[in-house]
Amino acid sequence: MKLAEDRTQKVEIFKFFQGQFDELDIYFIKLRELKPEWFDEGIDEYLKILDQKIQSKLRITVFNQEEFAQDKWKILGNYPNVIEKLQQAMLSFLKIETFPIAENNQLEKTDSIEVPFGDYVRCGYFHVYYLFYGLLQLKGKDLAYDVTRQIAEQFYSRPRPNGPKFDQLREYGEFIDGLCLQTHNFLSGEDDQGHFINKVVGCIWGESLRVVEDPELMYFLICHGDFFSHKSMNENFSLTRNYTILQGHGVCDFCYHDARIHKEKIHPDQAFWDNLK
Repeated sequence: MKLAEDRTQKVEIFKFFQGQFDELDIYFIKLRELKPEWFDEGIDEYLKILDQKIQSKLRITVFNQEEFAQDKWKILGNYPNVIEKLQQAMLSFLKIETFPIAENNQLEKTDSIEVPFGDYVRCGYFHVYYLFYGLLQLKGKDLAYDVTRQIAEQFYSRPRPNGPKFDQLREYGEFIDGLCLQTHNFLSGEDDQGHFINKVVGCIWGESLRVVEDPELMYFLICHGDFFSHKSMNENFSLTRNYTILQGHGVCDFCYHDARIHKEKIHPDQAFWDNLK
């Protein structure tokens, strides 16, 4: 089931850009810390790729750098050319040329548009993906995969002192179910050993993001984070998973464990997942 085809998303453009730029700065920081010798070359390649992604007919005056709140930025503010090109590329990802707003030729902070959900998802991740795809072009798959994986692990493992906390897997499972109701088709619940099980057979994110040049690279930036993001909610929780929709397997087989209960992390066998209907 192609979930993304059935939904739209309202995008408040300025707020959306601000949030995406705040996250991108974190990736810039992590990249420069891990591979300082790659950074400048990587930015140059990133700019080339963004330039290729901008629709040739798109001529909209974007926001000035000074309009954004930059107090959280440590690196991105030093690259106004990235901020300008990135806005044009993200508008292209949203296919903004097909909407009336393009007639104004000038973005305003109050501008918003309703876009297909798949375009919204792609716009929300492409700007990070192409930073690392540029590294792949420069350094080859093996090195780029390794660096992307390391940085994604750091990104998803960062402390979230104000985030939700859960004592039991059942509580955490209910939280996950709530997040997934509108964007996934899934079966979930506890098995007879107290694991939280989630079998996903439809995923907007996986379906929308598989269109990239290298889905495995996108996997490291999105799905790989699932192994780390729950740690801030309870350090006893852990995940096993063999398959994802983004990687082309047609299903995601999540099994969450609690170290206080499960002394060994044993993932359910294939027969279990096949019989889960």
